[in-house]
Amino acid sequence: MKWKKEKIDAGEVREIAKQYKVNLIVASILVRRGITSQKEIKYILENSIEFLHNPFLFSNMEEAVDRINAAIEGDEKITIFGDRDVDGITSTVILYETLKKMGGDVSCLLPEGENDYGLSKDIISQIAEEGTELLITVDCGITSTEEISLASKNGIDTIIVDHHNEQGKLPGAVAIINPKVKGCRYPFRELSGCGVVSKLVWALYFSNSSFYGSSVSLVNVKPANDSYIIEAVKMHNLVRTDKMIENIVPGITNYEKTRLDDFLKGDDILVLNTDEQLRTFKRIFGEDFDIELNDLQPYIDELLPEFSNMSLLRIKEARKYSRYSEELKDEIDVLADLFVSLVIEKEKTLLKEYAEILDLVALGTLADLMPLVDENRILVKKGMEALNSTNRYWLRELLTRQNINAKRLRTNDIAWQISPVLNAAGRMGEPEAALQLLLTDSEEEAAEFSDRVFELNKKRKAESADAWNKVTKQAKNSFEKTGGKFILAYAPSINRGVTGIVASRLASSFRVPVIVTTRVEDRVVGSLRSKANFSIKDFLNGFSKLLSNFGGHDFAAGFSMPYENFETFKKMFYERVDEIDVPEQTETELYIDAEIPPDYLQPNIKDIVDLFEPFGEKNPPLNFLTRGIILKSYELMGKKEAVHVRMLFDTGKYKWPAVYWNGAEDIKGISPGDAVDIIYRITTNYYQSMENTQLSIIQISK
Repeated sequence: MKWKKEKIDAGEVREIAKQYKVNLIVASILVRRGITSQKEIKYILENSIEFLHNPFLFSNMEEAVDRINAAIEGDEKITIFGDRDVDGITSTVILYETLKKMGGDVSCLLPEGENDYGLSKDIISQIAEEGTELLITVDCGITSTEEISLASKNGIDTIIVDHHNEQGKLPGAVAIINPKVKGCRYPFRELSGCGVVSKLVWALYFSNSSFYGSSVSLVNVKPANDSYIIEAVKMHNLVRTDKMIENIVPGITNYEKTRLDDFLKGDDILVLNTDEQLRTFKRIFGEDFDIELNDLQPYIDELLPEFSNMSLLRIKEARKYSRYSEELKDEIDVLADLFVSLVIEKEKTLLKEYAEILDLVALGTLADLMPLVDENRILVKKGMEALNSTNRYWLRELLTRQNINAKRLRTNDIAWQISPVLNAAGRMGEPEAALQLLLTDSEEEAAEFSDRVFELNKKRKAESADAWNKVTKQAKNSFEKTGGKFILAYAPSINRGVTGIVASRLASSFRVPVIVTTRVEDRVVGSLRSKANFSIKDFLNGFSKLLSNFGGHDFAAGFSMPYENFETFKKMFYERVDEIDVPEQTETELYIDAEIPPDYLQPNIKDIVDLFEPFGEKNPPLNFLTRGIILKSYELMGKKEAVHVRMLFDTGKYKWPAVYWNGAEDIKGISPGDAVDIIYRITTNYYQSMENTQLSIIQISK
């Protein structure tokens, strides 16, 4: 595999190291990965929940919260309907447990057996008969226009909590919480379904606060030569909704003629240091002027004493947040930011309750392969901390059965050993088994439901192998027929639950978009996967007249159609494939994040790796290059055949154990005592409950 080390600007590296108080290696990795904006760096260096985006930036969030609270207060029957994958199941569990805790009359449903993913008219009829008055869809619903219209006709209000792409006209729901909906001002599109649900949960908890639903105005008055500057920010649910700055010369303008009069009407007015601010107002508008001001200083002294008796400019310099925010241009911005921190500090119970759901948020985010950038990094990092200190019986049971109960969990453990087992239940048509496993607080039931999901996972593996054998030859033929641009495969006897797995595997092997389809009764269902920068949404839109339903993400989607439409679909597919612009995928290059001379390869490099965790989509593990390191010794190892290599490197001051999987051939011609160049990752070896840092070799050469 070719490797590449991007050239970077040394001056930019030094500037980032100075501004963010990090060492030069960290700064060089940031620059080499293109992480140079304040916002991007914030989510690498910080992991506090305080840095998450405000849930009320979602369109309709307040409407959703009010409708749910009204349902709970009115003892209405609430039904949660989720998707059948891990993201959908964790979304369902999070919201179900939250609404139960709040006193709601709540039940939950998932699509079972051969039912289509997402809502169906049969489901609507079922919940209507059961007396549901409020339906909340999680990780689905954004394309269910007809079903939600039917729900409305049956007297059921619907709230959609989803993260999939919209398709045409939006459903007529009471509220839609989805970062991908046009016009939504939420600043991060790539939340998982359970990530979006967690935002609703945060907002529900916040609705118990005295600050919920209230508008406040923060004001700061300061002198400027012969005039005064009045700054004000209006906030609702801790979101800035308006800002004004006005320059006023004393004795010239009455207060009623300023923009400030209308701006502040009806709001509580918050300032820093009431006496000083009121004196300044009187200098501007006369000694008879009076205005009711509320002082934040006592709350600062109580909740954030490190900022007591500081001016706003000094607070800006002292606050960590100011390193990352381009919005803190004026003193009033600092005051508004400080107010948010005060409220969050005052509502510590909210943060505690929110943190308790992050284990499930991490699980769903990793299972759905969401990019580990922006606030997903905090959600997963905090969630992994929770998973590593869990008291949940189901997780203990799964870890024990996978022989990883005695080690510190990392993201790859979840992605490779936990998520596939839970996903198998939905793929095999029994998501209820995984749902009940995650909901149980009984050790005996955890064992019982674990038995079932492991049985289903075994079945999933067998079904996947069978499906792979049935479509491989067909895939090769389709690849050639499309000129190496696309693959369409159809195997009527394979399990619909494994079409996505097979499509992903084919997409990785052939490096083109792949559709794998099968027959379910009188329908054809399929999965589409793509590794390239290829718009699945636009592609499927071209076949919308043939499809019963379709939806998904940018690189993964599902669809179904009547069986009688399938021949037309295939014909159109091969006619249109020549017109499809599929970006060519070149050979993957191995990018080097940092070159570490042997003398600088020290144990504290582990701290750098920990800083950039969690690793996953859009944030791959760090790759290091060291030239001229001494190979002290090595030995071949392997259960059946000695294909792996255990090694020891010597830097003079430190000796580094290493492992090179499938490296026996590459080590030929290299002897102990040789100076070699290595590309590697820093990993952890677990043995007899002991953790040891080691190098995981990717390439080696003399």
